[in-house]
Amino acid sequence: MRQRASILGVGLVALTGVPKLRHRLWRWWYDLLAQRDRDGDWLLMNYGYVPLRGSQQTLKLDPEQEPYRYPLQLYDHVVARLDLAGKDVLEVGCGRGGGAAFLATRYLPRALTGIDLSPLAVARCRAAHQAPGLSFETGRAEALPVASACCDIVINIESSHCYADMQRFLSEVRRVLRPGGQLAFCDLRTTAGMMRLRENVAACGLQTVYEELINRQVVRALDRVTEQRMATIDHKVLRIWRPLMNNFVGARGTPMYNMLRDGRMEYIHLLLRKPDVL
Repeated sequence: MRQRASILGVGLVALTGVPKLRHRLWRWWYDLLAQRDRDGDWLLMNYGYVPLRGSQQTLKLDPEQEPYRYPLQLYDHVVARLDLAGKDVLEVGCGRGGGAAFLATRYLPRALTGIDLSPLAVARCRAAHQAPGLSFETGRAEALPVASACCDIVINIESSHCYADMQRFLSEVRRVLRPGGQLAFCDLRTTAGMMRLRENVAACGLQTVYEELINRQVVRALDRVTEQRMATIDHKVLRIWRPLMNNFVGARGTPMYNMLRDGRMEYIHLLLRKPDVL
């Protein structure tokens, strides 16, 4: 049974390399996760962040936010160089909406719209999260359902590896940002994928303001969330799917975790800016 699950997992991951199938596969996958998570344990699923120096718990959180500390610390780190207050913000790939709700209530943007590929995930977001100016819409990253020059900041957290066309996504970001607007981005790539990402960034017409590899900080977070996430997976996911799901969440000892730890997979944080004069 374990071998069968491993083969199935490899097959699904391999499909993500076929652009025409990637959109359909990831929509199916995230709809499946939303269906399995009826009690809201997966409000945030990113890998998380733990600083290398100082306190490992850098945020003051409410008790109900504490189970999501490390994923929320990743959001906090990625937007730390930005002022969201009073701004129009778009999160592309909002997932279950926990990050968007955190940003909306802590940093007080004028409006924050979360966009996600999965209609079921968006429905769950609307039911679970209410805050002034916070809304959720279904849409593709490569064809954002918003007007041109409509926002000051785009946030993209651990989502872009799902996209069929990264260059098209960055073109869409440039379209929807106002002059001087910024993209706060983090995600993981293989070494070859990182080369392609840098080529995409160089060609997109956005200026690089800040760049940082954060493998070590992300792995430190995975070390702290592994047991909790594996227990949740054991409770919610059929046995045949558990090896794939454990790898998906980067549980300690899985191929994904090992590649991040060893540097064969790189995790990058970027801050890009649209020029003031076009």
